[in-house]
Amino acid sequence: MKRVQRSFRQVVPVVFLVAAFHLSGSSASAGDEEFKWDDSAPACGQTSQVALKGCQDSAKAGYWLAIGTCYNLSGAAEQEACLTNTKGNLDSQLNGCKEQFNARNEVCRELGEGLYDPELARRGFVKNLRRVTGNLYFPLTPGLFLTYKKVDPDGNDTNQRILFDVTNHQKKILDVTCRAVWNVTRTTEGELKESTLRWYAQDGDGNVWIFGEISEQFEQGLLAGGEGFWSAGLNRAMPGISMVSDPKNHQGKAFRQQFYLGKVENVFRIVGLVDKLPVLKKKPQWPEAVHGPYLHAQEFSPLDPGSLARPVNKYFAPGVGLVLTITPDRRQEVLVGIEKRLAGIY
Repeated sequence: MKRVQRSFRQVVPVVFLVAAFHLSGSSASAGDEEFKWDDSAPACGQTSQVALKGCQDSAKAGYWLAIGTCYNLSGAAEQEACLTNTKGNLDSQLNGCKEQFNARNEVCRELGEGLYDPELARRGFVKNLRRVTGNLYFPLTPGLFLTYKKVDPDGNDTNQRILFDVTNHQKKILDVTCRAVWNVTRTTEGELKESTLRWYAQDGDGNVWIFGEISEQFEQGLLAGGEGFWSAGLNRAMPGISMVSDPKNHQGKAFRQQFYLGKVENVFRIVGLVDKLPVLKKKPQWPEAVHGPYLHAQEFSPLDPGSLARPVNKYFAPGVGLVLTITPDRRQEVLVGIEKRLAGIY
């Protein structure tokens, strides 16, 4: 017991000096006092500052709780190892906060520095669910059923299938009529891997918006995670555009897909129209309905700073929708089947 107490006396001053250094250093960059919003300053940049402070404060809170846990260990060596690991985790998290801050500022430069306020009442959203049919590159026709296969970087089939099911189920979110689309990932043997329900709406100009999603992950058929949830209006989350009706006139332009600060901040960029799909290692047999011109788009998020330089690339075919997804590590989701079914109501 004496050995543990000696270690405690040796470690405590160092740890608390380190902690004080981190807290004072990071607060100098974000400020511990209440943030004062300046209406005359760029809104997007100020949002980045607020998000930085929130990220740093969250990291510090976890740091102090971890310290308390470390000092409840009975062995000196275990204490010291725990404290060293805790400090390393804090450094890593604070560095991640800074990277997200820089990434958000890059997004601000691309989207503009204005407030993000879609003003939904002025968008003229379609109120009759039967008329919510999407647009040329993002059809929402009830009963549309698309099947994709997941392919590894070497072009091999991973024996996983993604099912895209446009249903007749409707829900009003922020007084906007939304249609449910169900995405299910299964193995070829039928084992459920992921289930995602998304809510889409269509505005008066034919743009398709996303208003929320619920995502769950499964392992060996059992629920293993379900943190992928957001809904417009809940905790001030906001909807965004998933596909514009006239992409030809928006080449190079980016849009927010959803905005739930610190949780979901995806951005959608229209690269342009192309005549051919990328050449893959193993050329797929595309369904007959797949033809050009194809819409090339990219998705990224400041919550994943590396995605700004290495975004997810997506290709859409007219009258069909998404036909190919290529991730930064060269994994693919390839359309292999198009069906028209009786639209389900879930």
